[in-house]
Amino acid sequence: MRADPFGRYVACLVFVPRDRYNTALRERMQQLLERAFGATESEFQAQLSESTLARLLFTLRTPQGVPADVDTDQLEQRLLELSRSWSDRLRDALVDAAGEEHGNRLYEAYGRAFPASYQERLDARAAAVRRLAGATGPGAAHRGRVRRQRADEGLRPRGPRHLH
Repeated sequence: MRADPFGRYVACLVFVPRDRYNTALRERMQQLLERAFGATESEFQAQLSESTLARLLFTLRTPQGVPADVDTDQLEQRLLELSRSWSDRLRDALVDAAGEEHGNRLYEAYGRAFPASYQERLDARAAAVRRLAGATGPGAAHRGRVRRQRADEGLRPRGPRHLH
């Protein structure tokens, strides 16, 4: 972060993994920076090259001056959290809840099993809790084998059918 000497603008240079960069992420980052600095306007420049990182330069207009109380370390952590995927948060939640070894095994078994619509509706931590409850309850070993077998066959797992 660098402010101009008169406090009218702040320039923020942000690097994100190129494979994670998209318009939605850039917009969320831009909104976060605008709120943090009380900016009325902003613009950005994105540079994608052969590097593994995408470079984003945000220029934020701050007509009231640059706030002195901006915690740049906290702001950096919030930007980092925005760039993490749902799968990253799921792995962390599983490791936190079940320990590193078991959590990583659960992630390897189920990490790619959640469709995008499910990820949009449910937080990764809540999904981890649900998966742990299903993975450790009665019949968990059998259910896991059936789900993996069906996934290998290209079939979607289905629940019990109810006849009326």
